[in-house]
Amino acid sequence: MTVGRLPFTLDPLPGEAFETWLHTYAARLDVTTGQLIESLDLPGLRADLLRGRWQRPDPTENTIAALGAATGLATQAVRAMFDAPGHTPPHGTLIAWAPQPVSRFCPACLADGRWRPDWRLRLQFFCHRHHAPLTERCPGCRRPPPALPVRPSLWPGSTPQGASPSAASADCRCGHDLAVIASPGCRDPDAAAAAQQFIDDLLTGIRDPDRTPGARQDALDTLGDLSLIAAHVAAARPDKQIAVTTTVLRADTLIPAVTVLGRRDETTPDPLIDLVATCTPSRRAHKAVPHTWGNGSPTLRTRIAYGRSGSLTAIDRLRHATALPTTLRLPHRAPGRVDPAVERAARLPDQIWPTWAIRLGPDTAALQATTFRTSALVALLLPHSNLPLKKQIIGLVNPEIKANTVAHHMVRLLSMPAGETALRILTELAFAIDDHDIPIDYPRRRRLVTSTELINDGTWKDIARPRSGRGRHTVNARRYLYELLTGGNLSIAPPPHQHTSAAIKSDQYRTFVTLMTADIHDALQQHALRLLESAGITDEPLTWEPPASWITTTDWPGTDPDHTDPAAIHHAILEGRMPVHQVAADLGVCIEHVHTVLHRHPLPRPGNPLPTQLRTVLPPDTTSSKPAKAFRVDPDWLREEYLTWRRSLPDIADEIGCGLSTLRAFAHAHDIHIRPGIDTHDFIDRHATGGRHPSQFPQPLRDALRGLGARRRLERFVTLANQPSINQAARAHGCSSANLTTQLATLERASGGPLIQRRPRPLPVGPLTPLGQDLCRQAQEHLGISPILPST
Repeated sequence: MTVGRLPFTLDPLPGEAFETWLHTYAARLDVTTGQLIESLDLPGLRADLLRGRWQRPDPTENTIAALGAATGLATQAVRAMFDAPGHTPPHGTLIAWAPQPVSRFCPACLADGRWRPDWRLRLQFFCHRHHAPLTERCPGCRRPPPALPVRPSLWPGSTPQGASPSAASADCRCGHDLAVIASPGCRDPDAAAAAQQFIDDLLTGIRDPDRTPGARQDALDTLGDLSLIAAHVAAARPDKQIAVTTTVLRADTLIPAVTVLGRRDETTPDPLIDLVATCTPSRRAHKAVPHTWGNGSPTLRTRIAYGRSGSLTAIDRLRHATALPTTLRLPHRAPGRVDPAVERAARLPDQIWPTWAIRLGPDTAALQATTFRTSALVALLLPHSNLPLKKQIIGLVNPEIKANTVAHHMVRLLSMPAGETALRILTELAFAIDDHDIPIDYPRRRRLVTSTELINDGTWKDIARPRSGRGRHTVNARRYLYELLTGGNLSIAPPPHQHTSAAIKSDQYRTFVTLMTADIHDALQQHALRLLESAGITDEPLTWEPPASWITTTDWPGTDPDHTDPAAIHHAILEGRMPVHQVAADLGVCIEHVHTVLHRHPLPRPGNPLPTQLRTVLPPDTTSSKPAKAFRVDPDWLREEYLTWRRSLPDIADEIGCGLSTLRAFAHAHDIHIRPGIDTHDFIDRHATGGRHPSQFPQPLRDALRGLGARRRLERFVTLANQPSINQAARAHGCSSANLTTQLATLERASGGPLIQRRPRPLPVGPLTPLGQDLCRQAQEHLGISPILPST
């Protein structure tokens, strides 16, 4: 410390923050706050002190001990001020409230020989005794007169108890007699008197020992908001710097500020919202709470956000919880408090639970389910979070998630007929997560799956005993177990569980899960439980979803999969041999709805059996001593699959379980013409269809799936349809413009016509043709292809 023990001790009030106590102490010592900070040897740059940007030091043991020694306070009392949870105004605002070396004055009071110490406070502008405004400047020198060196008896001040001290002189430093000056005029003395009384009550309430800590905090919040509104009234235009200083605390700003702050009539427009719009530059007009209002109390910021709700983006509506049926005050932004997004992310999976995704709306499947569920999970982190979406909130889930994808999904969700309800559900669920226990430790599950081989070929063989494709099915079973254990999204999962459109097709895995039979489903569930048990996790359910009772609304936008009869879906797939998308259309639900029902109620037996009219398929002559394995297939069925539906021979051979050379020999033996060359240029491969039969796809999508790399061409076409130019679409996919143009031409030849309307340079890309619109829609609906949207 640069000085020893201070002259007297100021005991902090219960719940009082360090900043308020420090400024009060400086006023009682009749020194500036900067002088007290320097004398207490508190860390802080002098430039920050001069600019009013000083912030409290970290409460280290040394700091607390030094403060106690200098002020006479007990260690516990000092530490309690640093732990106080209340909202404190910025340091610059507290300086503006502090007693000043110059003073306003009442000429009539000076004529009576009285001088009031609280005239040194810039929040004092009216004399109740003479019902007149205080005078700002001496008419002789045009400067505020210096204040008498008398310490205010209360700070922040109000009417001092007892008689005011006598004025030693009523003369200004320039020699002008201040007592003979006429009081300034006032348009509405009653309004000015009411505003001054309102401020006096707040000043008294800030350090009233008879009030509760909550009541004192409310008084401090209200006075801070009043000063902030006055600063905006003084600015009155968006291009001016807005800050609470001594110069803006005057009658012509404080009186209207009291009117704006105290508005109670809910039937008329809120004047605060008009003031916010007036003082906000157009480039920041979309912000819920513009940055110049960021220092307001939680109550003021909540009022602004709710008042501007109609013009906010879906992201800001989630962040400020304006979709709730009743106003929920924004939390206090304490410097050391962990942001709620950080706390929620540590307890959640990386995508929202399937039932919740479906019940958010009937059109969520059209929002590309692969990215929608992850975007909805990111949305759960937004309510009352101060972290930026792109740089921090998304990083809490997975850096591979794109901010514009999240924003796109939330905009689409809000634009639906029940979009308001959907945002309300996400907001209420986020706060319910804060208030309830979650029975699954998702971070621990994620650590488990990255350090454990979930299943191998031998285990899968014991579970399913498949006829063929053991390695591929093992990979799918491994991904299924990853989803089952972590509730995670495979598109952003760590290797070896992750799959991308360029490698293992999402629909191929989806077909594996959708057509899984009950015996395999149960066996994999038991296998997952054994994995948990071997890791010592015995106190958690295998899977879990938040109950619907966490939400207050009963009018959900989407249907509940639990209310769908699985028998109807089983019959349509097994007996009617209908594809899943057709089953969903007949039931009037989305595809993800059917997938969720099948995930919980798997098929009782395998679907899509081979034809019953079979003939033996023998491999060519071989010198091997082992007996040749025979396969049975109908030649007419093979002819239809190969020639009519244009499936490739490797695809058919993989389904039957025989070798390609064996099937080729069988086709020759039954006069099925095999075209020369590599069998991938003019046929539809199962990798392109995600394992589904070509008959399940409409035209022109079915023709567009022909040829090697068909799916990649469709993915780039869907992105091109959502980008302003070929160059930007090529950059989005990391390929050249020439390559993308070539692929587009190949796709147009396969589809039978132009997909994009050409324009003269320099605008080479126009709207989609009707054929292109159909193909783009079908690629998204049937293959789940998501576009890469333009960066913002």
